[in-house]
Amino acid sequence: MDTLAEVENGAPREESREAELEGSGVTRPPQANPLEVWICGHTVVTSLWKRGWCHPYGARLGIDPIRAHVSWLGTKDMLWDELLSLIQSVVQRGVLPDVIIIHLGENDLAHQSRLGLIKSMKNDLTTLCSMFPKTKIVWSTLLPRTWPVLDKPPGVVEKSRKMIIKELSKFCSMFGISVLRHDQIMYSSPELFSPDGVHLSEIGEGIFNASLREAIESCL
Repeated sequence: MDTLAEVENGAPREESREAELEGSGVTRPPQANPLEVWICGHTVVTSLWKRGWCHPYGARLGIDPIRAHVSWLGTKDMLWDELLSLIQSVVQRGVLPDVIIIHLGENDLAHQSRLGLIKSMKNDLTTLCSMFPKTKIVWSTLLPRTWPVLDKPPGVVEKSRKMIIKELSKFCSMFGISVLRHDQIMYSSPELFSPDGVHLSEIGEGIFNASLREAIESCL
């Protein structure tokens, strides 16, 4: 996937359908149109899309296509400063998002300082809130890496990652941005990572997918 991968629903969008509230026996009409959900990110996101059909939830994350239309947007080694241009390129096609989930930042730890990355993240998240005042913005926290990032040992990178999460979480709470945490994916759990120490293993992908699905469900 070079710039954009969109999950095709395989069925026309229906205007109405009754949905049963799980365990309640009560039915309700869903929203008139499916929510437009964009999941933006680097290799973690692109790999999940490519392998999504192998996972129990599938590339649609088990979300009923009548309730939400899920698009996976990104490039393999995407950096944070590419986010706005990516989103603008999709908007130019005449599509507006109801939900944007952003997972970026790990690759940037090798190229800029922690403070510089925090500043960029805050600026761009503020811009997105202004561009899409009715859109639900979800910031997905940075994942740990068990191998060195260039000349930085894993321990140093992990410290920076935790500080970024702490600072951005406070910022997001002030601006009404949701935070998607991945506390189950830990630096001390190598079985959740592939042998390169960067990408997620099948177990790790399963945990990450479940978190994404839960975040989307909370917006429906």
